[in-house]
Amino acid sequence: QTLMSTSLKEFRLGPRTTFSPLQELSKQRDMLLPSVLKTPSIKAVSKEALGAVADHQEIQKLFPCTYGRARVVLESDTQPTPSRPLHIGVILSGGQAPGGHNVISGIYDFIKKVSPESRLIGFLNGPQGVYNGEYCVIDDAMMDSYRNSGGFDMIGSGRHKIEKPEHFAAAMQNCVQLELTGLVVIGGDDSNTNAAVLAEYFEANNCPTKVCGAPKTIDGDLKVDPYIPTSFGFDTACRTYSELIGNVGQDTLSSQKYYHFIRLMGRAASNIALECALQTRPNVCLISEEVEAKKMTLSEITHQVVDTIVMRSEEMGKNYGVVLLPEGLIEFLPEFNRLISDINEVLAAGTEATEEAVLKQLSFNNRAVFSYLPDNIKQQLLLDRDPHGNVQVAKIETEKLLAQTVSAELDNLAAHGKYTGQFAPQFHSYGYEGRSCLPSTFDSTYCYALGQNVAALIHLGLNGLISSVTNLTAPVSEWVCGGVPITMMCHMERRKGHMKPVIKKALVELDGVPFNCFASQRAEWAKYDLYRSPGPIQFFGGHDTVELSITLTLELLKFDPRMSESDLTAAIAIENTAQRYGSHIHAPLLGNSNVVHSTMQRERTKYKPALCPALHEKTPAFSRCMAAQPTQCMNAFDRTILGELLPNTYGSPLVTIDHVLGVSGGDFTFHRQKKSKTSCRSSPDDPLIVGVVFCGRQAPGGHDIIAGVLDALPVGSTLHGFVGGTEGLFAGHSIMITDEIMANYRAQGGFELLGRSVDRIQSEESYRAVAKVCEDLKLDGLVLLGGPRTATDAAYLAEYLLQETNINTAVVTVPLTIDGSIKNQFVETTVGFDTSSKCTAQIVGNNATDGASAKKYYYFQRLMGQEPSNLALEVALSTKPNYTILAEEVEANNVTLASIVKDIADMVEERAKDGKNYGSVVIPEGLIESIPELRLLLHELDVVYKDAANTGIRITGDVLKEKLTLWSRALLESLPEYIQVQLMLQRTHANKVQLSQAETERLLAHFVGLELDYRKKQGTYVGSFSVVCSFIGYQARGAAPSNFDVTYAYNLGHVATILVANEFTGYMATLNNLKEGVENWHAGGVPISALMATKSGKGKPAVLSSKIDFHSAAYKAYAEGKSHWAAVDMYENPGPLQYSGPTADDITCTLRLESFDYLTRIQSLYGALQNITAQCRPGCSSTVLQIATTDLSALTDILQMVHDTEASHAAAMRK
Repeated sequence: QTLMSTSLKEFRLGPRTTFSPLQELSKQRDMLLPSVLKTPSIKAVSKEALGAVADHQEIQKLFPCTYGRARVVLESDTQPTPSRPLHIGVILSGGQAPGGHNVISGIYDFIKKVSPESRLIGFLNGPQGVYNGEYCVIDDAMMDSYRNSGGFDMIGSGRHKIEKPEHFAAAMQNCVQLELTGLVVIGGDDSNTNAAVLAEYFEANNCPTKVCGAPKTIDGDLKVDPYIPTSFGFDTACRTYSELIGNVGQDTLSSQKYYHFIRLMGRAASNIALECALQTRPNVCLISEEVEAKKMTLSEITHQVVDTIVMRSEEMGKNYGVVLLPEGLIEFLPEFNRLISDINEVLAAGTEATEEAVLKQLSFNNRAVFSYLPDNIKQQLLLDRDPHGNVQVAKIETEKLLAQTVSAELDNLAAHGKYTGQFAPQFHSYGYEGRSCLPSTFDSTYCYALGQNVAALIHLGLNGLISSVTNLTAPVSEWVCGGVPITMMCHMERRKGHMKPVIKKALVELDGVPFNCFASQRAEWAKYDLYRSPGPIQFFGGHDTVELSITLTLELLKFDPRMSESDLTAAIAIENTAQRYGSHIHAPLLGNSNVVHSTMQRERTKYKPALCPALHEKTPAFSRCMAAQPTQCMNAFDRTILGELLPNTYGSPLVTIDHVLGVSGGDFTFHRQKKSKTSCRSSPDDPLIVGVVFCGRQAPGGHDIIAGVLDALPVGSTLHGFVGGTEGLFAGHSIMITDEIMANYRAQGGFELLGRSVDRIQSEESYRAVAKVCEDLKLDGLVLLGGPRTATDAAYLAEYLLQETNINTAVVTVPLTIDGSIKNQFVETTVGFDTSSKCTAQIVGNNATDGASAKKYYYFQRLMGQEPSNLALEVALSTKPNYTILAEEVEANNVTLASIVKDIADMVEERAKDGKNYGSVVIPEGLIESIPELRLLLHELDVVYKDAANTGIRITGDVLKEKLTLWSRALLESLPEYIQVQLMLQRTHANKVQLSQAETERLLAHFVGLELDYRKKQGTYVGSFSVVCSFIGYQARGAAPSNFDVTYAYNLGHVATILVANEFTGYMATLNNLKEGVENWHAGGVPISALMATKSGKGKPAVLSSKIDFHSAAYKAYAEGKSHWAAVDMYENPGPLQYSGPTADDITCTLRLESFDYLTRIQSLYGALQNITAQCRPGCSSTVLQIATTDLSALTDILQMVHDTEASHAAAMRK
């Protein structure tokens, strides 16, 4: 044999040095272990000899040395096992799966138990590390820094195969040189097949190194009943995807207007889709194996989905839902299966991967199917193959293909009068974010046992086995350990045009208990809204058993209480009697009907948020509410117009409930609002009638604001909740919110209790409608929940009620938005920002770890957040990506699209010089409006749509382009076609572009790719650039709120009630000193008019979105670190949101870093002024008077200069 020229190359990688708080805790967590593995004194007991699953003779011929060996079970041995040092090498092979590092830590700890002189070798970047001789020595410090962590970034992974003769020879030579006792391949079906081949080769060549495997794959397709019950990573990945799907389900129920099509990772098997369906109960879940068994075509699948959509619309009045589909679905469609097989064969024969070249080589039928497909799907079918020669189905947007066919069929039905509903799809693809997350308790425990077990197999001199850990339903101490011959799992399969031995994939069994359980319930899921939100993985349980996935539980025990059909009965009964309020269906879960919810959801309702000291007792809290200093808006040039527009509320005082800002007597006593309301209430703690409505977009914590309002109400009060958002408010669609109704919605995500519609109370007509509702219901207060637009509407509505009516309704707002867009000297953060930023950071952290593991992808991640980049800044601080774009920086510096592309390309090029062809890029949703040339284009598009809305003209693409200036039209046509389409979509209710639909991340990735191609031709760039794009938003909006958000929201709800009781109208409820803990929070209220401004003197004053302050401590921390993060991998993974344990009450980086001392300084100023007044009373010395008047005169002159400068700037902007 020709030996590959090799030389061993040792790399000194060292330990990981950066950790999130949860990562720091995780690596210190003690691990449970099967009793048999607690000492190295063990023996292997042989059981039955196993052949192969199929093709016995062919497999035996290929594996003459290792075929037909017995399965073994480990048992404790009374005789001590020899303690000679073990030298074991380990490979992470294939795609990432959570828990890989724990397999390594299990191996490490076992061999160190055998002998402290044992040594663990990590081969770098997958199987190629073995034959290239690239390795590192894993020591205590390195190992300890990766325990219970996600990803494969410890030693890297790769999809290379050891398949050429020179590869085998070099691998054996390197193992011999390193004196390895054993080699462990941690991988999936293909990787473990490779391990079997390598074990055979080593044994045939008398190599002393034993080769064994560990079963890894998130797809769940590597298992053999009863020996390999599951592969590691499946549990964590499914829990992570189910968390996101559950959040989307809550979001769906809140707005009731979208069908969410969610594509899940899983090419050859639908195990992930099935498990996620069992966890979350979507309306539709397609199972590829069922599609194949029934030989369903794309048309038949389309009609199946359409039938559900039509049924939900026509029978239930629902135009929303959740649809799950596996990424490999397209391969199971007969016409596509044949097409993909044909394409694989054509490309394997060397045909160029272009549409024209491939089309010529396809069969007649396949040519017809291929020609029918949209261009984007054609391109995805022709993308580079994976190392096994297969289509990269993960990059085929099957969800969009299906939605296109569904939409076409619904249009056809509508044209024939058979469908009257609305169909608005949203698309999601969940895959990479589930591969490198922190492993669940099950996966971390299972993997640790797998690692110790496989090390024990090698210690006992066994070869060609895969680690087997069973009896998983028992306590961990009773788990059974052993090994199964890998050849037992093999059969023959065609790969790259040739028959090869491979491990047979474990597909969804259509006669198995999990699928039958799913099939028995899916009709009810399709019709009713039975969504379940499992929530984030929790790590602080303290049990000696670990919760298994539903699939595994059903397979092992044949029953899982989580799938009890009786749990659905009460929820279905409630839905069958649901009330319709306008377009919104209202079916609140009462009493024990919440059994339809997950365990996490039910447990969260029991969470008791603390109150700040001022709110502990109702009556004192009501009486302690007092007016403090009068206020004004920030910009001097806005004060006149605000005084004119809001004559009754502008200048209202700050309100404090705990006397922190109170000033008694003197010149600073404030008089009440100019137009007083005639109140019939004799005391603030008299019964109240209050209304509450969700105005803004979904944000975690909304339900807890309502809970706070309810619990703060005096005895005998009434709380009306308006169903369907502002549209429900206008129509007077209200329900009485009681303790019973509220019970199942405390600490729950989404806005399901009341729902929402549009964030708009702006017209005279809407004011009159609200006034009528307030009068009819005799509301003492109306609490509006939302962001800047809601606050603005509240200010003008309060003024209208004071100026134009005799209605005694105080209008109060509470800041509720995921993007932190209300943040100023009075409001430190919004409800929902904490949860959404942590959920988003988890996904970004998972992706960054995945990139560092596979070392071949750049993740371009666009974060929901409208105009401000607060969410992007917070996520950057908590995850440390390589590149973050902040829209405020782009706008402030007039950075062009070309400059952004160049900057990213420069970063990619510099990293490539260090061999890093991967990275993490964070992009704010509002970026596209900040790029100067695109901002102008969007403005023109918005004007065209606004004019069309006023005139009733129907806008088409051609008509729209004709109305643009030549420059904007040329710019639009220079953009990729998908971006053109997205920018020309129908506008929002505010006549603005739908930012969530504009795939800015794809646009940037496209142009960066072009720039790098150019540089490669110029010879300045030699790396590779492969991009994974994603939009993160809906996954976080409906999340169950964090402890901070629950507590913050609950306290603000109390404050809102107290402001209403004391007849303060046009106010926003506030809490200050948030970073110090609830026991130090200060409650109060601020007039909304004090938060309002014009845009540089233009337009109507409004509460503007709070953008990033370049002088803030948070921005400075980001600015100091970003250049270092670009070059050096400093990734931190915050992990899933925790509801208990040491990190459960952690606050955001932004809140922790920044100092909110504005109100304290105001208090100090007024104290100083009072002191000056006291010192300068008549009778003071001339010297004292001279000093005071001179200094105050200088100060007055300076303040006047500032005022004049602001006024002149505003005048210039108005011109």
